[in-house]
Amino acid sequence: MKVAVPSESPNWDARGGYRFSLIAVFLVNRAVKPFLLPVMVSMFGWTYVLILTLLTVAGSFSVGFVVGALLDSRNGSIQK
Repeated sequence: MKVAVPSESPNWDARGGYRFSLIAVFLVNRAVKPFLLPVMVSMFGWTYVLILTLLTVAGSFSVGFVVGALLDSRNGSIQK
């Protein structure tokens, strides 16, 4: 059984870390707090909470795409 080494992963950057786009998606998605969903539902209703959560997740992918386009490159340096 082969163990995956981070440097062989397509998400691993040549500088020794994960790509900026994946980090941006992770940080934006931290705004979704599963333990607060019951409180939000009781205060705002299912429709609002569902729309807010879906827009937050969609926004995180948009932010990841923009950050990836600006900062990630094939040679591992910041694009200008």
